[in-house]
Amino acid sequence: MPIITILPIIQAVGLFVFCIPWGIFMAYLASSGEITAECMCSLDQDDDTEDSLILLNSTNISNRTNGTAIISDDSTGCGEGCFLYKSFSYSQNTKYAGLYMLFVWFWTSQFIVAIGQLVVSISTAMWYFTKNKIGVGNGTFFKALILTLMYHLGTAAFG
Repeated sequence: MPIITILPIIQAVGLFVFCIPWGIFMAYLASSGEITAECMCSLDQDDDTEDSLILLNSTNISNRTNGTAIISDDSTGCGEGCFLYKSFSYSQNTKYAGLYMLFVWFWTSQFIVAIGQLVVSISTAMWYFTKNKIGVGNGTFFKALILTLMYHLGTAAFG
């Protein structure tokens, strides 16, 4: 059964093929959030610690004018000593969809591994219980693969 040595390569190819649509779906899901722009301003110009930074979101950019966090009408929407950064905010349904996609990733990758384990175990059992070891070859591997695909996919899916 020398062909059984390429089973990990077959599993890796199967996982790679699964990763292509999964990655596309995750990219679409990640880009479905709302973009929010926020300003980060320093309250004290002499102190560069993180404690001296104040977050100004889009709701309070226009009405915050005290201290050194004076907001001007330049192209970034932030004043002197401030910088603008953007982030995504997601709805609750999008967060649940992300968790579901994470579950799909773990379940499918383990399903592919379980199929490989079943093929190896059935091949080994067929080899061990064969009286005439000369008749054991690559056909044993393919028979174990067919038996796994026909009768044991539910076992692999259930875990």
